[in-house]
Amino acid sequence: MSTEGSNANMNGLIRQYVPKGKSMEQLTQADCDRIADNINDRPRTRYDWRTPKELYKEKRESVHFKVDFRQRSKRIYSCNVALRRR
Repeated sequence: MSTEGSNANMNGLIRQYVPKGKSMEQLTQADCDRIADNINDRPRTRYDWRTPKELYKEKRESVHFKVDFRQRSKRIYSCNVALRRR
């Protein structure tokens, strides 16, 4: 999908909550968070009918970081990344 198509689709989803011509100045952060949550809870065809939230959770849980930072030592800082494969 092109960037233009993706942007148009997202604008259409947002317009369901904020109709064209209505000012967004009166929206609070809580309103914006609610709209984002609702949009991210919608299943998508391109994601095999999973939601963006589900995909984010899968990706977040599949990457693990182990970081060893020692203050004031001559040790080299290390970061180990482990990916869980299915």
